[in-house]
Amino acid sequence: MKTFYFNTGVKPFKYLPAVPVLPGNVIRAGTIQIPFDCEDVPDGAVFLYGCDTIKPGLDKSVIYREMKNTNMVSKYAFFQVIPPAPPMDGTVL
Repeated sequence: MKTFYFNTGVKPFKYLPAVPVLPGNVIRAGTIQIPFDCEDVPDGAVFLYGCDTIKPGLDKSVIYREMKNTNMVSKYAFFQVIPPAPPMDGTVL
């Protein structure tokens, strides 16, 4: 199980009074972020978006996993799986 963060883009201290941070949310890099856990996400996968439905025809490089331990309103997290870069020494894979 890995923890990921949805960046809301809200900067709570930009306003007076400060925007409240809901229980379970955190402030990272100056913005409110919502943590969520997912199982079986490959290393290097990049979070794309959250959604309640899975539409057919997803690109093969996109995977989805159920979100757990979160207050996100979406059921699934979608990730882009980026293949490793080819070797720089000219080796053919």
